[in-house]
Amino acid sequence: MEHGYSILMFVFAGILLIYGAILAISGSLNLIPKSDKAKISDPKSYVRGFAAAVALVAVPVAFSAGFAYVGMPVWLVLAILILGTALCLWVATQLV
Repeated sequence: MEHGYSILMFVFAGILLIYGAILAISGSLNLIPKSDKAKISDPKSYVRGFAAAVALVAVPVAFSAGFAYVGMPVWLVLAILILGTALCLWVATQLV
């Protein structure tokens, strides 16, 4: 299974994107696991920001899968995955 990593990461990125789309369309706070102590003043904007954050985190996963599929070196694929995810998580914290 030469492209196992790519297939698995594409599926994972797709699941994240579908979850983000469902959140953005529904706008329901009930679809987000949260602490009982969380104080959310504006649920609609929180859900939209959370959906954007989830979709943003899926981007480096999809990029690393694409680079692995075309045969890039493993160190480059992992660097894209780790550094891209760290950058996207930082940006996502600014969105929510």
